[in-house]
Amino acid sequence: IGEDVPLVSQNADVLRAPASLTKLLTALIAKETLEASANIRISSEAKAVGEKVSPVPPGEMVSRDDALALALVASDNDAAAALAEAVGMARGANIFSDAMDMFSVEALGFAKRLGLTRTTLVNPTGLDDQRHVTTARDLYTLAAYQWRNHRDLIETTRKTDIYVSSL
Repeated sequence: IGEDVPLVSQNADVLRAPASLTKLLTALIAKETLEASANIRISSEAKAVGEKVSPVPPGEMVSRDDALALALVASDNDAAAALAEAVGMARGANIFSDAMDMFSVEALGFAKRLGLTRTTLVNPTGLDDQRHVTTARDLYTLAAYQWRNHRDLIETTRKTDIYVSSL
């Protein structure tokens, strides 16, 4: 107990699609990159990412923490894309596609720094892409890092309801 050693391991290094678990890394990068006071615009491009989207209208601004809650609690893809867009814009991008590219580069570098040796993420949402993969071992490493450094993000995932207001 208390050791950083798995009790049981089976297929820990098999590559799999991370699906919405991707949003854990997206949220972590957004939290470490963007100020707590940051306002996140839910752009029409973020809305177009599709599948599961929030009821927030395109163009509306929400707080960083509300965007995190939409991505982590409701698993809304537009919120994850908007967070990634904000990170990309903070890194110098001017348009959505460039922001997504910059976020992908940021995510790969961040994953490498965390020691996620088999993880390749190509989008902030977890939507299917053959190149978008991770392993159970890497997800464990990510969760352990969040537990040690950003427990509030894990607490956010435990919520069942959220209230988001526009700015």
